[in-house]
Amino acid sequence: MSPEGSGEYDEAVSILSENNPNVMNGGNWFENVEGVERRFLPYNGKFSSAQLSWFRGVVEAAAERGERVFVACHQPCFAKATNTLNLPFNFQEALDIIHSRPGTVVAWMAGHDHDGGYAIDEIGIHHLVPAAPLECKEGEDAFGVVEILPENQGFRINW
Repeated sequence: MSPEGSGEYDEAVSILSENNPNVMNGGNWFENVEGVERRFLPYNGKFSSAQLSWFRGVVEAAAERGERVFVACHQPCFAKATNTLNLPFNFQEALDIIHSRPGTVVAWMAGHDHDGGYAIDEIGIHHLVPAAPLECKEGEDAFGVVEILPENQGFRINW
């Protein structure tokens, strides 16, 4: 989190106050907050304008070159692949970017949701959130392999 008193901190406080006042008044964070609106929590945050601008440029450039993109990001951006408590404040802006050039982004892999999840969105992008190793029982193996295959063959995941 940005330091208290910084512009980013003040913006986060403003967003939380407007969208989930329970957080700011010390109450039950989830009282009278439903669905994707539950994302307005102090541990989430949002993508900055600079990050979104850079990301849009990457996706557009890849589309122009006929490349495919596999996104690795700390937070998921598709509600059906995660608990809505783990979405960034402005997740829809990221979704709009990856949907802007159909066929370019093939997958979005994220963490943040310790329970994990998986879904394919309406244009065929895979959204996967591997379960966190810290949720494993003592002595249980925790690892995964993501293999990006050549020549538009896709990818393979063993988790």
